[in-house]
This record gives sequence, structure tokens and C-alpha cells, in this order.
Amino acid sequence: MTLERYMEMLEETKTEDGWVSARTANLQYAEEFPNARFTLLRRENNRIRIGFSTFICPTVYLESYFSVAEARREGISYQTEGDFASITKEHYDFLAEREA
Repeated sequence: MTLERYMEMLEETKTEDGWVSARTANLQYAEEFPNARFTLLRRENNRIRIGFSTFICPTVYLESYFSVAEARREGISYQTEGDFASITKEHYDFLAEREA
């Protein structure tokens, strides 16, 4: 499980506009490395300047994610780590609770 491989996967999802699909890369990474650890971050919505309110990535990518824009560390109210299935389930359970 390498950072370089995940970066390749992100690059493969890049559109002409420069956007990448972390979701697509995450799915591919989890399939290629079934024992990989993933991190889920949640930010307070009213404090977000750069980034997403929820972000999931392989744990090996986390420091690279923050190093691009230090402001991405702002407003993190929750962080956890686990395998891809458990992290994804936790995220969807959280969304379901918010909608209830």
C-alpha cells in the first residue's frame, strides 16, 4: 500500500478541468489493497474555507492532503480510521441520522 499508487489512481480520475474523483480512487484503492486503512474527517460546515465537510481517503494520503493547503486542517470536528467498509458504513449511518 503506497502513497504513490494512490496518487496514480487520483491522477487517472482527473478531468480536463483538473478535478479528481477521490471516491473513484478510494474504491479502486480499497479493491487493490483490501487491508488498507482509511481516514474519515468531518468539519464544521460554518468553518470550511478549503476542502469538504466530509472527506475519506487512505490514511497514507492524509499528510499529502493537508500539505497542499494547510487550511484544510481547520474546523475538523471528528476524525476516525478503519477499513474502507467500516468507514463508508459509518459515513452513511451519519448521513441517515442527520436526515431522520
